[in-house]
Amino acid sequence: MTAPSIHTDELTRRLYANDASVYEEVPVGVAFPVDEEEVLHVLRYARERGRPLVARAAGTSLAGQATGPGLVMDVSRHMTRIMACDPDAQRARVQPGVIRDTLNRAAASHGLHFAPDTATTNRCMIGGMIGNHSAGLYSVKYGSTRDHVHRIRAVLSDTAIAEFGPLTTDELKRCMERPGLEGRIYREMCALLEKHADLIRRSYPHPDIVRRNTGYALDQLLSMEPFTPGGPPFNLAKLLCGSEGTLALTIEAEVGLVPMPRHRVVLVPHYEGLLTAVESVADAVKQDAAAVELLDRIVLDATLDNVEQRRNRFFLEGEPEAVLIIELHGEDPAALQKEAHQLRARLCRSGGAYAVPVFTASEDITRVWELRKAGLGLLMGVWSDRKTPE
Repeated sequence: MTAPSIHTDELTRRLYANDASVYEEVPVGVAFPVDEEEVLHVLRYARERGRPLVARAAGTSLAGQATGPGLVMDVSRHMTRIMACDPDAQRARVQPGVIRDTLNRAAASHGLHFAPDTATTNRCMIGGMIGNHSAGLYSVKYGSTRDHVHRIRAVLSDTAIAEFGPLTTDELKRCMERPGLEGRIYREMCALLEKHADLIRRSYPHPDIVRRNTGYALDQLLSMEPFTPGGPPFNLAKLLCGSEGTLALTIEAEVGLVPMPRHRVVLVPHYEGLLTAVESVADAVKQDAAAVELLDRIVLDATLDNVEQRRNRFFLEGEPEAVLIIELHGEDPAALQKEAHQLRARLCRSGGAYAVPVFTASEDITRVWELRKAGLGLLMGVWSDRKTPE
């Protein structure tokens, strides 16, 4: 196997100096590994030269996480295979460069899908979603990426390959006895958790907060066996979710798939004030909504000058300061319709909405969500004298 080329020309380095954030850092080089052997080569190359390694996919991080002054490793070009899709187990094995929508097209033939649904699903990749612990539109129903990742095959900083997945207490003890960096990771992680368990439980954000990108998910590990009797099996793959590539490099992941919703309905309440819209979110969540998203006037106005998204404004009535997009799921279409219209009446009566169009046709629902998903890109294109925060 030939070693992958490390591109150090000015053009390539400049192209990888930016991501979707306001930050810019020119890397020393860029690599496009084909498989795990080439990932190992890239890591050795970086270690020998004392350079940090920045793993990069696409479409998830917005705060400069995919930029850095070291060596960028882009998995989006070659490491894009769906290794397996098992409808019986409701699992899929993928390389980190697999696009989320590509995985879902493959899973759809089995009536399944990978549930985390970011605004960038037509380009975001599973490796990035793991690193960023992505959540998205349906997080109130399905949770976030960590909830759907079962195993991760990863490269450690010493170039060893490790597989992280659920372990029984006996298996965990055997992992702690392993030589090398992998065994040390298990030993020191368990010692850290035992020493600081009370502080972690007391100080970490409340677990009801669905997406908590506030450091490493040590509290998740504490909720597992053997630290919480009766909890789920100990699984370091959960810790890698949200670690932004700082702990290990994902080269393959086993993710869970869930059944696609049988019936859907979308309500779009319109509000004359932003605060009134925000106050209505709690009512929608109490209705067991699958998704609740807010679009304010800034985003809505950004769609006016976009030819494609102007067509997707079909549902707007008047000039609202904000709208909510609420999606409900159900097994019985008649019961779902009744539920939707009860919520509509409540939003109009006590929620302050002046209009609440309801949609059941798949094409209409798709167009409503397309407008929501276009928001980030449209905002990035809004002209301003400066975008960098001072």
